[in-house]
Order: sequence, then structure tokens, then C-alpha cells
Amino acid sequence: MKSTFQIAFILFTLCCFSQSGLSDEEYNRSGAAKILSVQNAKEAESLAKEDLKAKTPFLFIQGEIASVKYPTDDQFKKAYGIYYHDFGCVAIDSKISTAYNNVIFNYLTATYGKKWMKTIRKDVIGLKKFKPGNGS
Repeated sequence: MKSTFQIAFILFTLCCFSQSGLSDEEYNRSGAAKILSVQNAKEAESLAKEDLKAKTPFLFIQGEIASVKYPTDDQFKKAYGIYYHDFGCVAIDSKISTAYNNVIFNYLTATYGKKWMKTIRKDVIGLKKFKPGNGS
């Protein structure tokens, strides 16, 4: 029984933390690994800009108990170079995650126009209130 629990825990952990497709080193340098320690929106915006320069930008999602990955997530990543990060049941400050995501939204709009808005996951934090051209 104990080994069954351990195996289930390991598999669950792998599913949760391997969602991006980045190496451990790339992920650990990214904003996705650092965002929970950010104190304000300006820091979140800086992280997003650093991630864009490093080509490891994310869009943050506040999920449920377990992270969910859809087949279209990989299509979005391939088309726009943006990874999704679903926090599952871990609470993240919506002002901080929205500030980060807005930088990425504005990058997408400046680079691709509005066509990305048709294929993005609708559960991305801050998407419903995003207005192209506002913010960083």
C-alpha cells in the first residue's frame, strides 16, 4: 500500500511539473518558477520581459485540484512560442499574475495582431479584462 501511494505521488508530481516541456534548468530560470515569490505588479512585469528575452514566456492559469493540459496547448506553443502554466490548486495573487500575463498579451498583439485571441485558452488569468494596447 505504501509503495502504491509513493508511485502515485511521483506520477502526479511529474504530471504537474513537466507541463511546460522545458528542461529543469530553463524552467528554474523562468518566471513560472519565480512568480509565487514576486511582491508586486512591477516585479511581475519585469519577469515577463525577462522571459520574453529568454524565449521562455508563460501564460498563467489558475486551475483546480490538478493541472489540466489540452491538445491545443501544444498547438498554441508551436504557433506563438508561449508556454501555459497551470497552478492547479496553488493560489496565486491575481494582480501579480495578471500583470505578468498582460505583458505577454501585449507582446502577442504587437507580434501577431489579434489572431492569437482566437486560439488562446479562455481560462488564462486576466484575459477577460485584457484590452490590446494597455499596459507594458
